This record gives sequence, structure tokens and C-alpha cells, in this order.
Amino acid sequence: MLQVAKTPLSMTHFLLLLGGIFATFVALMAKEPWDLGSPSSKRPDEPEKPRIEMTVDEMLSGVDSQEIGAVMEELEGHATRPAEIPGWAIRLVSPYADTPPPNSWFGGRPALPADFEWPRNTAGQAMNFVAQIDLGEIPPEPETTQRIPGLPEAGTMVVFANFRGDLGHLITIFPEHSQLRERSEPDDLEATFHYRRKAVFPKWHFELIPYLDSAEATPPGILGEEEPHEWITNWGLALAELDAASGSIRSHRSDRNRHLSDLRRMKRSEWPAARGNPEILERTRFYRQVSNLLSPLQKEIAAFRKLAENHDPSDVVDQEALQRLMSARMDLVANLPANAKYGIASLNRDHQSNILHSLLLERDVTLEEKLSDLPECFHDFVSKHISAWRGHRLFGQKLPKTTSILDFRSVQCVLDIKADYYLGTESEHQDGFSIWTPIEALTAGDWSKTKMYHHTNV
Repeated sequence: MLQVAKTPLSMTHFLLLLGGIFATFVALMAKEPWDLGSPSSKRPDEPEKPRIEMTVDEMLSGVDSQEIGAVMEELEGHATRPAEIPGWAIRLVSPYADTPPPNSWFGGRPALPADFEWPRNTAGQAMNFVAQIDLGEIPPEPETTQRIPGLPEAGTMVVFANFRGDLGHLITIFPEHSQLRERSEPDDLEATFHYRRKAVFPKWHFELIPYLDSAEATPPGILGEEEPHEWITNWGLALAELDAASGSIRSHRSDRNRHLSDLRRMKRSEWPAARGNPEILERTRFYRQVSNLLSPLQKEIAAFRKLAENHDPSDVVDQEALQRLMSARMDLVANLPANAKYGIASLNRDHQSNILHSLLLERDVTLEEKLSDLPECFHDFVSKHISAWRGHRLFGQKLPKTTSILDFRSVQCVLDIKADYYLGTESEHQDGFSIWTPIEALTAGDWSKTKMYHHTNV
């Protein structure tokens, strides 16, 4: 019989045996995890979570770069909303309007019940007042006759928001207008972090224009772009436009003088190299060509200015004289060298924004002061731009421009405010803000589930 020698178990063999047992245990645990609370520990027989219930992080988990576009498109939620839904454009009312202002407004001070406490965020900071909307001023959308589901036909909606730290906000509805009184902001109300660092937005009354929003639609009946002969209606505006356009000529002359000055400062020993430099030769020829083209235009400009001096700024402009000037400007630009990309090439662009800037954007004067001191010849022009389509709306469905990945599935926009100089919502890194609510909550009249988003542009 074969005899097996019995030897004592060494420490090395013992450790190897123990390691094998531990490895087997780990392998078994990997096949049958015991942490049933972990998202990664779903049992094979557990049903797959519906995608509509997944969070953004869950939908992006494990997604490669080729699939990210499809996921982001799904998160935009177009499949969960009709192609068109009613929206209400917010049209600002000009301070020069001769009719009583609507009972809806942005900024300023709210009208609140006496027993209503000014809302605060989770850190105890007072929220900023955003807007007050008279629900009776929301007309039905004419094509569908629809109103906003879950929203009373009378009463007042008031919106507050926090612009520091968390995005706390409050939407509340008061049924009685007669019980509301203007309320001053709390003494400890802090300035907004993003928007001009002021505690109170400038007050603007607005009216609500219904339209069917297809995410790209522009509300009908709101001013769009106009040709010069449509908006240059008086001599004051004509001269303001000419001054703005002349900035292109001044810029060109400044560049030309700088170029000539550089040539004059050259040492005699540098002349041969300069004469052989194709860039210097091309720029020199360019400035000479434009100077020749500018000569006849300068005569038209001088004649137009002399004619304007004989009229009151509010007088109706001579459209024939205006057309002659515009034609001379177009001829110059049409004959510019191909390398004319800047400066003089912008002579005929739309200068309305430049005029508005010169009229209203002085840093040391408030907008209210500028509007009150504005010459009468500019009132209609400024009024048109104030009341033009500025992108603000109540409800509708166009998604905000943002660099963040957000979930817009099964939600409805409540309020969308764009970056706007008039409203004080311009910011270096923000493009406005919007508030959204689940469609089911909106239909039920539940305003406790809304979410607020900043529209980031970086």
C-alpha cells in the first residue's frame, strides 16, 4: 500500500488556501450583489426603468460620444409636446404711449395682499420681484381659442426669483385685485448677482399677444426688421442715421492715417524693403482707391446736411433726398475693392442699434432719465424698438439657449425672459432665464413643482 507522508501545513500553504477562498467569495458576490440599493445592482428579473423616469445622469450614463446627440435631442422633449401650442408674447409698452398702461408689468414693485410675507430662499435671503400678470389680460389664442390649462381666467399671478446662490423662486396667484396694494421691497433685499447688480429691475408695463408657438414662430403683429425708408421718417432720425453711418468713414480715415504715419516714420534704409512688401503695397493702393470713391459721396453728404439744417428735426424727411444719399452710399460700397471687409464696408449696414446706443446707453444717466429727456423726433423710433418682438413670452415652447444639459421632457414653459437692456437682464455670461413646470402640474394648477433655469452662453 502506498504510504502518503503526512507533513505539517506550512504558513505559506495556509495563506494560499485563505487567498483562494477569498477570491471565490468575491467572484460569487460579483455575480449576485448584495447591495440591492445600488443602481448598478439590479437583479436580472428586475424590469428596465422607463426612460421618461430616468434622470439626466442616468440617461447619460455609459453613453459614448456618438450617442450623446440623440440623448440630448430626447431630453429636449419635443416628442412629449405638440408641434404647436399657444404662447403669449410679452410686448413692452412704450413710455410715450397715449393709452392707459396694462395691469401687467415686469420689475418695479409688486402689488400684494397686506398679509402676504415677502418670499425668501432657503438661506433666508429675500427674493427679487420679477413680474406681475393680470390673468384677465391674457386673451385666448385666436386660432385654437385655447387659454392656458389650469390657469384661472381672473386674478393676479406674481413671480419672485432668487438670483444669488440657489435658483429658488415662487409663483403665486391671488384671486382678488381689489385686495392688492403696492409693496416696497425689504430693506435687506440684495442686488441680483448676474443682472447689473441691482435689487430692483426697472418697471415696464406689458401686453400679452397670443400666437401659436412652434418653437421657431415669430408672433404676428409685432414689428420686425424695416427698410431705411420705413423707419427714417423725419429729419432728426435722418441725421442720426447719417452720423452713425459716418462712423464707418471716420474709422476708414483713422486706419488710413495710421498707415500713412507708419510709412512716414520709416527710416530711409527701410524704404526698399517696404516697396517690395506686397501687403504694404496692397494697403496703400486700397486707401488711394477708397479716397477717390469717397469724394463724390462727401458732396452728397454735405448737401443733405445743409438741407436738414433748414428743417425742424420733427419735420417729415424729404424721401427723394434721402434716396439720393442712400444710392450714393450703395454705389461706393458696390465699387469697393474685394479686400474691403471692415470699416468703410459697413457704411450701409442697419445702423438702428447704433442710434439706440447713442440715444439711450450713457453710463452716467439712468434709462428713465434718458427716456424722459429724449427729443420728440425720436419718440416713435424708440417706441417701435421697445415694443418690437424681444423674445420674452408667457408659456409657449421654444427652448432656451444654454450650454447646460437640461431635461425638458413633459414640461411646459411658464415664463421666458431674454437678455434685454430695457429690462436690466443683460449679463456677460447669461442670456436671460426661464421657469418651467411639469405639464400635469400645470393642468392641475399646482405651482409648487416649477423649475428655474439660467440661460448660460459660455
